[in-house]
Parts: sequence; C-alpha cells; structure tokens
Amino acid sequence: LSKIAGIQLTKGNSDITDLSDANRPTKLAEKWSSLYTDEWSDAFDEFQTIMKNENSSIEKELCSIVQKCLNICQEIEKKQMTDIKTHVWDIACCLHRQPDQLVSATKTSLYPKVVQGTLKKPAATVSPN
Repeated sequence: LSKIAGIQLTKGNSDITDLSDANRPTKLAEKWSSLYTDEWSDAFDEFQTIMKNENSSIEKELCSIVQKCLNICQEIEKKQMTDIKTHVWDIACCLHRQPDQLVSATKTSLYPKVVQGTLKKPAATVSPN
C-alpha cells in the first residue's frame, strides 16, 4: 500500500526526485562535474607539458576538440534519424501492404513477404519525408 502511495505521490510531481533515476538532475550535474575535474583537467595538464605558458591556446585547442566531437555527433545523429525515418516508413508500407511505396526495398527483410501477399491497392500519396 505504501509503495502505491509513493508512486502516486511522485508520479508527475517534479518537486519529488526519484532516487533510482540515473539521469536525475543531481546525477547529471555530478557527471558533468566529473567530466571537468577528471577529463578536462587531465587534458589541460597534458597540453601544458607540450605548450608551456600558453593557457589561452590550450583552452582554445580543447574547445576545438569538443566542437569537433559535437559536429561528428550531429552528423551521426542526422544519419541515424534518416535511417530511422526510412525504416519506419518501410515498416508502415509493409503493414499497409504497399510495397511500391518502400524507400529501401532491397534493405527491407519483409519486402519479399509483402510482395507475395500483396493485394492490389492504390499507392499512397504521402512521402517518407
């Protein structure tokens, strides 16, 4: 009974933190703090041994590295989103028995099954984009 009451109390209430949530705000703050104190500081120290007395250059170089990482992650994300949209569209086409609307028919494992069992239906007028 107390478990149910606790769930009802915390559900939808942003003022009460779920301590089992690994991504709660305090845990995220700890992770970012750890990233700075551990990784950034270690990298800064390494650069200091190479680039003596050039603190602003070291900071610029580290920022450049982080920016490059961000750009790569954004490119990967765009490709993944395109792939997800394509596959979801193909699944929808298979479910609605419209194989003529498939975007990546050769990559869709359901395609042969759909073609064999297809009932002739008019093509959809929507596009996957």
